[in-house]
Amino acid sequence: MGEVYCEEVIRVLESMKDSGLKPNLVTYNAVIDAYGKGEWSLRGRGGLWEAAQNLCSEMVDGGIDQDIYTYNTLLDAICKGGQMDLAYQMMSEMPSKNILANVVTFSTIIDGYVIC
Repeated sequence: MGEVYCEEVIRVLESMKDSGLKPNLVTYNAVIDAYGKGEWSLRGRGGLWEAAQNLCSEMVDGGIDQDIYTYNTLLDAICKGGQMDLAYQMMSEMPSKNILANVVTFSTIIDGYVIC
């Protein structure tokens, strides 16, 4: 897998907002995904999972519904950050938001326990 340039991804997101464009579900999902990939994923224990979680809050505040891809990418960042209790709690809360866990969700959680 190629290196993900998270700083550039964040810069593009900020430029988008500065230009008056509103990020949508696809935009947010792509940025959250960037937090859990590439070289930056190694820094997850230092707080990238928190940044991903903050983006999810920004989505909710902006009236953008999260989907299974949002949750799976967020769970990936959280698991790579070693926050397994939080990841499991989030997965448990998904049905209350009408989002059902899928094979990717469970595989992400399992993989997170393997990494820890």
